[in-house]
Amino acid sequence: MTHSLKDAINLHRQKAEWEEMIPLAQEILSKDPGDIPALRSLAEAYDRTDQTEKTIEIWRILVDRHHEITPFARRLGLALKAKGDSAARTYLEQALTVAIDRKVMSEVEEIWLELMELPTLRPSFFLDYAARLAGRREKQRAGELLLIYVESASLEPTDRLACFRAVVDYLPDRQSEFREPLVEAFRAVYSNRPDLSKLIDLSNITFAESLPEAVIQLDRYLKFGEGQYFYHNGWGAGKIRRIDPGQQRVYIDFAKKKEHMLTLEMADKSLTPIPAGDLRAMWLEDEDKVRELARQNPVALVKSALISLGGKANAKELKDALLNCPISEVDWQKWWTAFNKKIKDDHFVEVTGASLKTYTLRDEPEGPDDEYARRFRECRTLRGRLDILGDYRGHLGDSCRPDLLNQMAHDLVSKASITKSDSEAAETVFVIHDLSSASSVKQEHLDQILFPILHSLD
Repeated sequence: MTHSLKDAINLHRQKAEWEEMIPLAQEILSKDPGDIPALRSLAEAYDRTDQTEKTIEIWRILVDRHHEITPFARRLGLALKAKGDSAARTYLEQALTVAIDRKVMSEVEEIWLELMELPTLRPSFFLDYAARLAGRREKQRAGELLLIYVESASLEPTDRLACFRAVVDYLPDRQSEFREPLVEAFRAVYSNRPDLSKLIDLSNITFAESLPEAVIQLDRYLKFGEGQYFYHNGWGAGKIRRIDPGQQRVYIDFAKKKEHMLTLEMADKSLTPIPAGDLRAMWLEDEDKVRELARQNPVALVKSALISLGGKANAKELKDALLNCPISEVDWQKWWTAFNKKIKDDHFVEVTGASLKTYTLRDEPEGPDDEYARRFRECRTLRGRLDILGDYRGHLGDSCRPDLLNQMAHDLVSKASITKSDSEAAETVFVIHDLSSASSVKQEHLDQILFPILHSLD
């Protein structure tokens, strides 16, 4: 019967009779919800008859559950983008990844341009994908696409400089084109350096035969500005007192080595730059001020410790960093308990784990909805995603975003359809059923995506 239905669908397709295809494909899917040819036919028929919402619904099933990324992820992403749906990024990113890996450059360029129109993508996104493209022996293409992005986007000076650095690396034969904008980018980022013009001249960046080598030299000069902080594995934190670029020397004050001289080459190898907000730099500058910060703003103090620990640390590592600098052993437990009560309201620090908590410093503030969405997206296992969804609902209750719950439901079904654990698949069914009553997730959509799981459990 199914075979004859598919033959009938093909006949209608040849005659462009799209409306007639729909009930035939639906009949096949009523018996086998995972029939991919029928899903493809239904999506095609809906698309041809301008039933956009239904088309998107079937495309989601094909991409999320059956991993039909190559034929449908891009089209789905574009359809969602036209609606202003934030989920467009996910599907366009999938399509871009596949296009790069398959070296379909026409698609890479088209998807890249579509992604450029999304308002939420940071420059690091395009830098990462340019690097992925360059890693597939497409450095020139990576440079050209990145250049299009730089020239059309309104970028912060640091981001603009980072992009031009990459462009210079990817397009070495076009160095003369980039000298002036690269120097302008350096001037914008380091506008607070009174010696900038002198350092630019010393680096010979405007005339050097090798622009990348001149950039390295200028970076070395700029790395050691007066008042900047650095860390040495043996001598601890230090502060630049003065530099002598002509003599290739730098003078730095460590806690026990005042005005210590190093050559620029040695300093470049042995010193690690640290920001003024790093606990080690703050302690070097003013110990009393750090003690006062511990009393007045424990969250700010822990953030400075996280900076010194690379942005992420567990509770034990934070204790090691803060003990006697400035918290005493006697005061620790009381102080730490007070801190953990206050950190719950801070959107710059993510706290995960149970018995041994891990604290992660974010680059940008992130509310609870966005945090759970990111953690859910980054988790690769069905078990982990079920747990994160449970935590999300337990934390926010009725305040959970319905659109986020709906997206999580899609992703859970995608994972459940390929899991080898019947218990996890069954749990997914119950969780999604519960979602349909606890949120505004559309019941008819859940019914469609539940059928394959129930079918596999029978």
